Amino acid sequence: MVLQKNSILTVHGETTIAASLIKAGIDVSENAKASFLGQVNLNSQYYDDYAVLTALQKNSILEFHQNVVVYPHDSIKGEVGSFITLKGKDNKVFPFSKMNFAHLVIDADGTRKLDQSIKPGNNLGEYNGSITIQKGTLGTGNYSITGNPSGFIRIKSGGNLTIAGNLGFPLGFGDIYLDRFSTVTYGKIGNQDIDSLNFWNLAITGFGSKSCTGKTTVNGILSIGFGKLITHNQLTLLSNNKGTATVSTLCTSCNIEGNLKMQRMIPHENASLLAGGWLRGNSFVSWADSLNEKGISGGNFPKNQIKIFQYFSEDSLNNGKGGFFTLPNLSDSIWVGKVVVVNTDTNKALTFLLDGEIFKGDTTFHFGSSTHLK
Repeated sequence: MVLQKNSILTVHGETTIAASLIKAGIDVSENAKASFLGQVNLNSQYYDDYAVLTALQKNSILEFHQNVVVYPHDSIKGEVGSFITLKGKDNKVFPFSKMNFAHLVIDADGTRKLDQSIKPGNNLGEYNGSITIQKGTLGTGNYSITGNPSGFIRIKSGGNLTIAGNLGFPLGFGDIYLDRFSTVTYGKIGNQDIDSLNFWNLAITGFGSKSCTGKTTVNGILSIGFGKLITHNQLTLLSNNKGTATVSTLCTSCNIEGNLKMQRMIPHENASLLAGGWLRGNSFVSWADSLNEKGISGGNFPKNQIKIFQYFSEDSLNNGKGGFFTLPNLSDSIWVGKVVVVNTDTNKALTFLLDGEIFKGDTTFHFGSSTHLK
């Protein structure tokens, strides 16, 4: 059967393609789509027979919502420029070992797992395009993905790549895109290295230690469900005008070993912020010394762009200054949970850097009616 150009075929029930003596299957032409809402079975009866689903041309799509069962002499193929899209619910192992595809799109509500390692090439178990996780999870299990130098891997908002085997993030792609609100999960049961990448959300699961092997940055949420994260002082939580990366609540058996770096951005003059974030062991003078173009009096680079550091105490609203206190000394600690006001002589954004151990425990935040936190 040939699905003609620009046409759409939707099969609602279970589909079985059984070859007998001659090839059987469906060929999808350019800009056409074949969508299978039920289970698909490719089932040749004899050794020399074969059943094949093929996305033949550019922008042709084979879309699967349920399980796909492919017998030993059958296959699913996607020619250059075509797409294999995995949709549907629940968790499923997909027969990548019986596929040769161009572009793969994960757009599911559950997890789609590899049944073998995949790499660039034109044979079964290989691909020649790009991989996009649009929604849901692609799980590598104990297998790996070798990147295609002429393609890309992209994890979109709401997408998740879970790496559970011995190998890490699939490197070797021409480009890597980790979009806003995307997640990469390191979930091996045992020790595992974290790749040197700029993550949006980074999730740690699985018992054992997960170690940063090089410069690693997080824009969104760092979460640890099990085990221990060893930073080797290589992990930075970034801050920009859309927010600051955070560490989610740690479980009782979870731990972060080593220092973290944490940016604190002030988007404009006269801003208020939770200065200490969740790191301890810092003083205000460390900010002056780390920003040699924006120094403060008392630091090594006194260009006086920053006029005043003040902290706020809700318990002292009647002190004549609305509860604000000027810091007596720049060597004062940057308190975790303390609201600090920074007045500057510039309308440009300033970014400070904290470097210390993660704070563990409870703290109290003091807010005033005019406090606007950044």
